[in-house]
Amino acid sequence: MPTPELFVNILPSSKAVTFAQELALLGRSRRAFREAMVRRFIGKPLFMRADITARARAEALSRLAAETSAHDTEEALADFCDLLHEFFERCLASHWDQFEFAARRDSRAREELLRRFGVTSVLRTLTRDLTAKGDRNTAAVEFGGKESKGGQLNFPPDGRLLLTPSYFIWPHSAFVILRRDTVDIRIAYPLAAPSPSARHAMPWEPAAKRFAALGDPTRLRILDLLSNRDLSTRELAGMLGISEGGVSRHLSVLYDTGLVQRQRDSYFVLYRLTALASAMLVRVVASDGTETRRREHS
Repeated sequence: MPTPELFVNILPSSKAVTFAQELALLGRSRRAFREAMVRRFIGKPLFMRADITARARAEALSRLAAETSAHDTEEALADFCDLLHEFFERCLASHWDQFEFAARRDSRAREELLRRFGVTSVLRTLTRDLTAKGDRNTAAVEFGGKESKGGQLNFPPDGRLLLTPSYFIWPHSAFVILRRDTVDIRIAYPLAAPSPSARHAMPWEPAAKRFAALGDPTRLRILDLLSNRDLSTRELAGMLGISEGGVSRHLSVLYDTGLVQRQRDSYFVLYRLTALASAMLVRVVASDGTETRRREHS
């Protein structure tokens, strides 16, 4: 299926900061566009610069003209830029800030991974279409995944690597390998699109606190007891065999993380499970490893 083209030597080195500026720059780069289309229409998933022979270039440009109904490369480039502009305005413009923020965040994470652990770690985390073995500075790279007969390449210490996160390629990847004095690897890799759901937009800290709260056996026993009926601190202390102060501390953690509610009833404060805690206790694993259904608190 189609994948985003990597326009080598156009955008990576430019100072364009907006989509309109990048599109204008692409529109003036006829030679680079022609070479990019040659790479695309050659049809190989992985190739070296030597593969772009005079014959291959002529055949690819002929195919480009036939498939785009364009008389020449300049006309094809103009049509392509018009298509990109219309697609951006209709599908991306209103969400672009969100896309760009996530892409830049991913890029910063890749830079930190490269700084701390080296090139092999970066390559290993990009996509299933690529596997890498090596150390901080060099890597033996295999393209196409484990089941594919894709090419293999040794990435040297002086090699160049350009990574392009893309929302429009998942779950696939695009590779452009150029070799002259050194190896130049360009990879477009899938980046999960930001979900419109507020559930995914929330920070992870509340979830982390809930899991931490569930990491104590006593608090799990408290939730288990509360799944049967509402109980007071004194009743829980008697059932658990610990002090009321100890129970209060555990209940405070569960309350702060939204797993229990409390309500005064005469002289007592009764605790009950929240809907979230009830859902988490629908299935528990018994001590013998068999799964047991627990009654969900109404």
